[in-house]
Amino acid sequence: MRRRAKMALLQRLGSSSGLARALAESEAEDGDWRKLFHALEALESISAEDLSRAAGRLRPDRRNVVYLVPPEREG
Repeated sequence: MRRRAKMALLQRLGSSSGLARALAESEAEDGDWRKLFHALEALESISAEDLSRAAGRLRPDRRNVVYLVPPEREG
């Protein structure tokens, strides 16, 4: 999981448009574009225990299931 997240981040940053989008998203979501450059460190700091603890807080009774149905094509 962590390896996939790191690879996805690095692939996004591999192009000019991906880097621009990632910087803009970091600014919008985190309030500072510089936080993007600490994302790999943050991923490394997550332990298996952290993931287990977070998963334990999920409540099945508050789950939402969404089905995306493509629009019907005309003729």
